[in-house]
Amino acid sequence: MSLLDKTQSIARERERYEKRWYVYIIECTADSGRVTLHVGIALDVHKRLEDHRAGKVKATRGRSIRLMGYTSNPKAHGDALAIEHMLKQFTPADKLAMVAKWNKVE
Repeated sequence: MSLLDKTQSIARERERYEKRWYVYIIECTADSGRVTLHVGIALDVHKRLEDHRAGKVKATRGRSIRLMGYTSNPKAHGDALAIEHMLKQFTPADKLAMVAKWNKVE
């Protein structure tokens, strides 16, 4: 990798981490009726929701998707990843409680 390539790569990474990220929770319903909650991060939640609905996201492909809520204050990339990781450890009831908290702020 040339010095120019490395410099451009570093600039892209810096730009990615300086942008503001949202943490979101969606409800996924399979054909069987089984309902799960999916947690993710995105720069544009509504665009990401469309990706989920279009089947572009493997984890939610073939399921009915409904946005439950997302953070009202965007976060730095690392902070959003940490919150996403923490929420993935939550029980469904705890995730729904977090959504209720987010929705009160909006």
